[in-house]
Amino acid sequence: SLDSLKQHCLIFYLLLDYAIPELVNGSTVGFWTEWKLPEPAVRYAQQVFIPRRFQYLMSGYWLLDHGQIPLGLTYLSDPSVEADWAPRILRAAVIYGCYYEARCYMTSTVKAQLEETRQDIAVLMLVHLHNNLDEAFFYQRKFRNSDPELCAYLFEQMLIHCLSPVSRRSEVDRLLEFPFDAVEEARLIQFCECSDSIMAKDFLAMYFIHHGRHIEAIR
Repeated sequence: SLDSLKQHCLIFYLLLDYAIPELVNGSTVGFWTEWKLPEPAVRYAQQVFIPRRFQYLMSGYWLLDHGQIPLGLTYLSDPSVEADWAPRILRAAVIYGCYYEARCYMTSTVKAQLEETRQDIAVLMLVHLHNNLDEAFFYQRKFRNSDPELCAYLFEQMLIHCLSPVSRRSEVDRLLEFPFDAVEEARLIQFCECSDSIMAKDFLAMYFIHHGRHIEAIR
């Protein structure tokens, strides 16, 4: 029931299995730094005139399916490519810890597809948190009027990220500088007071001192 182009793309995808047997068999560990289309796939694409953008699309999917996320996103991020399932592609990148590549993939061409569900928005927040804390802070604010509950959840995710034992000092310092409104500050205080983490308690004292509220810091 598929049209001829989709049939050709499916065959092209299967021919990509000629790339490297070790990868196909699942024995290759880690990410490739470069990749070349296997000759059978190249010849077939030339014979049936598969447009370049569809070759890139199928190559990107094939690489993602075989755990080669950075290279797969390179193909799928090409301006000529219109990839379906953008939220799933982004989730795959996050699962593999490819946050920088995920941010590069979040172009204007796919952004409209990336906020369809709360799960998608949570994944986007993770991408922002691992790339640019300022972007994450202002991203969660987008939802404070339309969905306060979601906004509160994203704000908490930011605090968990910044106040975890593996957090970078630069992120903690930046968190001190954010212009929290009254609602955000109340959430921050509640989070730190209810947390079992000593780091969160220390941060709250630092926060009060930083803002000249020494009595509260002593308490």
